[in-house]
Amino acid sequence: MKRVAHPKWLSLVPYIRPFSHRPHVLCAACDINTAQCDASVTSRLYASRSKSWRTYLFCQFKEEVGMVYRFHVNEQTCINCGICMDLCPVRCLDMSRPSGEGTIGQASERQSPIPGDSAQHAWMMLTPVQVAPCVGCQICAQECPTNAITIENKVSQVAYAERGSLSYLPPEDGWQPLDAYTRAYPEEPGETPWGEGRAWHVAERHSSWQSWRTWLGERKEDLRAPCQAACPVGTNAGLYVSLIAEGRYDEALQVASEPNPFPCICGRVCTAPCEDVCRRGEFDAPIAIRDLKRFAMDNGAPSKRKVTPPRHRRAERVAIVGAGPTGLSAAYYLARRGYSVTIYDAMPVAGGMMAIGIPAYRLPRAELNRDIDAICELGVELRLNTAIGRDVTLDELQESYDGVLLAVGAQHSQRLHIPGESMLTGVIPATLFLKQFNLSSETRMSGNVVVVGGGSTAMDAARSALRAGASSVQILYRRTRAEMPAQVEEVRAALEEGIQILELVAPLSILGTEEGNVSGIRCQRMQLGEPDARGRRSPVGTGRDR
Repeated sequence: MKRVAHPKWLSLVPYIRPFSHRPHVLCAACDINTAQCDASVTSRLYASRSKSWRTYLFCQFKEEVGMVYRFHVNEQTCINCGICMDLCPVRCLDMSRPSGEGTIGQASERQSPIPGDSAQHAWMMLTPVQVAPCVGCQICAQECPTNAITIENKVSQVAYAERGSLSYLPPEDGWQPLDAYTRAYPEEPGETPWGEGRAWHVAERHSSWQSWRTWLGERKEDLRAPCQAACPVGTNAGLYVSLIAEGRYDEALQVASEPNPFPCICGRVCTAPCEDVCRRGEFDAPIAIRDLKRFAMDNGAPSKRKVTPPRHRRAERVAIVGAGPTGLSAAYYLARRGYSVTIYDAMPVAGGMMAIGIPAYRLPRAELNRDIDAICELGVELRLNTAIGRDVTLDELQESYDGVLLAVGAQHSQRLHIPGESMLTGVIPATLFLKQFNLSSETRMSGNVVVVGGGSTAMDAARSALRAGASSVQILYRRTRAEMPAQVEEVRAALEEGIQILELVAPLSILGTEEGNVSGIRCQRMQLGEPDARGRRSPVGTGRDR
């Protein structure tokens, strides 16, 4: 198609990202592949002042865009992030609404801090709406983190409703860029080709989406994606997943490791609460967020793992007792804030239950040490084999440091409180066995082993016992497999290794020989009763032995 120069053409604000890396995107203006449009079709769209009540689009390849597209967003999957609105090259999306009469929220919440005429824009929508013709470039649909956007069939421009009165007209007649027109009020969504009106949300829109999010303060936490909100440290999972999809592994590593002291560890043994709330799970299955974090840490360059250093070093010194997850996490965040931190631990290795409770086949020690070394690189000092009360007293720590944090953890196993539990040789708490197994390669076990419980500790103990030489391993659980707190993959791995799981069985007593050794276990059949306070069905004894 021949290119025609026209002196009345003015360029819009350039699109923030080039189209050249998306050769499959088509623009409705002339159906020319945008990768072949060296002038960038979407930067050559104009509106006519003489038809200002209705937005007409024109480009340098065609006199008028006769057909446009219809934008649709799934309200159930939209997370109100505003990405589509920020990226739209023709500004056809909006989420703002004027203040004024309303009953939602307090009157003070409906007042904008922005002076002048802009103060009328004081509301936000829960989802974006289309307020102008769409050229079908598909950028919003491709960049939407939850795949909530679809661009529907072409519709004629005449089907679009009027936009409302203008608050400002360009001083010159003729063709002007679209952003030369400003309006006192965005169109109130109602009976429009793109759907019914949608509910409004009490929130303020500032001059731009990102600045609005900054001004919002604490309320901006409500606008995070569900996966990020569910993460205890607020990791932006959607961002590092997107970076992995684009092959930018080094940047994905940076995003995954910046807020998290244990990215390598969490990529392998995290319980992944983010996946429980992943919106993708409403359609088929959640995104494998944890496994993708592991992929980022395995494939990103280790040198790219950089934590933002503190702006100022503080004079205060902090002592932490315990080098487990809590102690190391506290040291990580304190060091990032400029404090001098020293960790004391009685164990010969750092990591706490991550080191002595989780077997190496689940969490390789190289990956564990990789995270611990990164914390030490912040200036944290580790003093292992140092027990409080034996090598140093708490009073000495209080005299030498400005603050002392006790992070000794919960190291003791739960008791069954049944006959034979504390008197017979061969009854061992799972945490103690895992400690011996993880610290010494010479730990051995023979004969038949029974593990009571259905959590991750029980699965680790059962699988470790098999590796330590047990001839058979059985797991007793008082509920069904569906109620097991252990992760699905742990249960599946245990079954694949030949471990037997006995459901709806609870121990009554442990039997022993005259010499004091374990000889058996007496159990009773259980059945599921009414749900408890947490929603789990409580096991009830049937009175029948097994």
